[in-house]
Amino acid sequence: MNQPPVELAGTVVCMRQWLKVSCTIHNDDSCKCGDPDQWPIATTLVTIAGSAGGLDGLRRILSALPANLDAAVAAMLHAGAGSMLAQTLTRYSRLRVREVASGDFLRNGCVHVPRPCTHLVVNPDSRLSVSGAEAGLFRPSADWLFESAAASYRERHVAVVLSGMLFDGSRQLRAVKKLGGTILVQSPADAQYPDMPKAAIATRLVDRVVAIDGMAAAICEAVDRCRREHHVSVWEAPFDPGIKPAFS
Repeated sequence: MNQPPVELAGTVVCMRQWLKVSCTIHNDDSCKCGDPDQWPIATTLVTIAGSAGGLDGLRRILSALPANLDAAVAAMLHAGAGSMLAQTLTRYSRLRVREVASGDFLRNGCVHVPRPCTHLVVNPDSRLSVSGAEAGLFRPSADWLFESAAASYRERHVAVVLSGMLFDGSRQLRAVKKLGGTILVQSPADAQYPDMPKAAIATRLVDRVVAIDGMAAAICEAVDRCRREHHVSVWEAPFDPGIKPAFS
């Protein structure tokens, strides 16, 4: 939560309790200052997955999410080896965008994206792993991301499915729902390629179907609900052996 801005030597400085550093801000509250490795480790996680047509939706979401989002975001799109996803998203996001290396912690206020053609896996200690394994049809795999995030973050996980072809992500929405997470899906009506949203909706596990321009607000509402209803730290949440990761 933000404290009122304070004038220091003519510079407006906002003391962010969640960031634990002082940082210069703009009127749109879009600062990305300080060392992200010192930012709080996230106890709530938003995962976003898409494929064809998903980049536009992801840009709209990140441009609308507040810089002080009290959660980490892990996002992936199916893209080729020459993809520059992190660099592209940085131009639109008010959160700090980081390309993941294995061992990185999930941090509040950060968007974590994998290197091209690598899977993104969430571990129970809030660290991330990347893998270049050729498994299944998709790399990166939304199913891997959703399942590992569900097992690690449980009720404090919000999974988002965006535009894309085929069905990646739909098979592991059951893990998200079993462990108490929230599932949001882009409306097929405004998805450039509606296959992934339709496959997710067909599971009958989805909490909300949302037009893309309303998705950032829906994510914020879900994150706030996680904070209100689930006060257990992710460090204290027991791992559920009933959910066996597909990548193990």
